[in-house]
Amino acid sequence: MSSAQTDASAAVSSPWRLVVLCLFVAIVEGVDIQSVGVAAAGLARNFDLGSTALGIVMSASILGLMFGAALGGWASD
Repeated sequence: MSSAQTDASAAVSSPWRLVVLCLFVAIVEGVDIQSVGVAAAGLARNFDLGSTALGIVMSASILGLMFGAALGGWASD
């Protein structure tokens, strides 16, 4: 049996590893988006932010993620 066949059979024999890895990545990826929502009440209270300013903070967070994903994707390619 060649090494290519061995590698392919090992990859097919453990699909649960792939599922668990994808689940872990999805959970970790969602933490950065959710962390601003969790911190929003404390930010508003400590910095005396109104709803408009808090909306700008939340929008800046998503905008930062967009640029980070674009630059990170480019750098990883």
